[in-house]
Amino acid sequence: MPPHKRELGSPPSSERSDGARQGHRIPQLGVSFACGGWLMNYLFGVAKGLQRVGVQRRCHLIGSSAGALTAVGLALDADFDEVMARATDVYARTARGSFRGCFRVKEYLQDCLDHCGNLHRYAEIGEHRHVTVCYTELLPTLGGIRQDRFSSLGDLKSALIASCTAVPIAGLPFMRNGRLVMDGGFLDFQPELRGDIETITVSPFYFSRSDIRPSRYVPAWWAVYPPKPEDYKWVYQLGYNDACNWIRANTHRLPWLEHKLPAAGRVLRPRRGDLKTASKECEIVASKRANPLQDMLGEPYPSRPRERSLRRFLGYEVESRVVDFFFLLALWFIWRPIAFSVLYWELGLRCLLAVLLATVQVMVYSVVCNSRKVRRSIHVAYDQATANLCSIFSLSLLLSSIPYYNAHLSSERKHLRHRFMLRQSITYRLFHHIL
Repeated sequence: MPPHKRELGSPPSSERSDGARQGHRIPQLGVSFACGGWLMNYLFGVAKGLQRVGVQRRCHLIGSSAGALTAVGLALDADFDEVMARATDVYARTARGSFRGCFRVKEYLQDCLDHCGNLHRYAEIGEHRHVTVCYTELLPTLGGIRQDRFSSLGDLKSALIASCTAVPIAGLPFMRNGRLVMDGGFLDFQPELRGDIETITVSPFYFSRSDIRPSRYVPAWWAVYPPKPEDYKWVYQLGYNDACNWIRANTHRLPWLEHKLPAAGRVLRPRRGDLKTASKECEIVASKRANPLQDMLGEPYPSRPRERSLRRFLGYEVESRVVDFFFLLALWFIWRPIAFSVLYWELGLRCLLAVLLATVQVMVYSVVCNSRKVRRSIHVAYDQATANLCSIFSLSLLLSSIPYYNAHLSSERKHLRHRFMLRQSITYRLFHHIL
C-alpha cells in the first residue's frame, strides 16, 4: 500500500475521517515520540510506563526514527524489557567494541525487527491500534511522509527502516516505492498530531520542552554513541520512572483512569478488633484505596547509590556538560545565524524571481490580451513576491527564535506561519528545528 504523502504541517490520513467511515473510533488523545538515536532506551522505558495504563489501546501513537520504533512497539504490546536487554547487551556492546560497530545500526535494527516488537501483529494497526510512522522523502521532492496503514509485514519493516536511516551511522538513503527516503527526524524531529487531537510529547533530551523528558541530566551525545551497559540500563529505568511520575501527576489528561480513582480522604470504619489495631488497618486500607495506580504501575526502579551518583557527577557528567555547553553556544552563535542568513537570502532570491516572472507574464499579457490563464499566473507571481517580501522585512521569524516571545504566540498563529514557510522555503524545511 503506498504511503500517505503529505506536506509538513498537514494532518496525515489517519487524522481525517477515514477511520470514522470504516466504523473505527478515532482517538482524541495522542502520544508523540521524538527522535532519540541511541537514547531510544529512554523512550522504551517511557513506553513501558505508558503501557501499564493502557495508552496503546486508547491513544493515537506517532513517532519518527527511534520514536517510530517505540510507537509501533507500544501499539503492538511489545515486551520492552526484552527489547532493552537486547539493545543493551548486544547492540550497544557491539557498537562500543569497534569503530565499525558504530556504523552497523541498520544491522542492529533489522535484527531487532526480526526478533522483537510483535511485528507479526501488523494487521492490528489501523483496525484496533492507531500508529503513524514518519520518514523523509528526499527525491523527487523534499518533504515528510506519514504512513499509518501497512499492507504486509515487509511494508511495516521497510517503513521503520526508512524512518531510522540516520546518515551515516544507519546507512545511506534508499529507494522505497519509487522515492529516495531517509530518517524521519530530518524533517519531523518531534511529530505533531493536528486537528482536535491533544498530543502528549515524549523526548529523551533533557533540554527539550516535551511533556515527558529526562528528570536527571542525560548527556546529549549518548544519542550518537551508546554509553556503558550499566549507564544504558539506567537510562531505561529513568524513562520508566519519569513516565510513572508524569502519569501520577497528570491523570486528568488520561480520562479512562479517572473512574478508577476514588475520592481522596474517604473514611473507612473498622468492623472488628480493638480501637488501636483497627485504626492502623483503616490507615493501610485507605492508603491503598487512595493510590489505585500503584498496582498498575508497580514499584519504581531504585535510584542509583550515592557513590554511583557521585561518580557520575565527578566523571562523565562534568565533561558532558562542557560538551553540551559548547554545542549550545555553537547552535546560538554559529549555526542559527548561518541558517537565518541562508533563509533570508533564499527568500530574497525567490522574491526577485517572482517579480521577473510576473514582468515577463505582463509582457505576454500585453500580446495575448484575452488569456485568463496568463492573468491568473500574474496574480500568483505577484502574491508570491509580496509574501516573500513581507517575510524578509518582518521580524516575526527572528523574534520567534526567542523563547519568551515565542511562548506568548498563539498556537494557531505559529502553525500558520510554520506551514507558510514550509511551502515557501527549502532552507526552512531543512533547518526549521534550528530556527
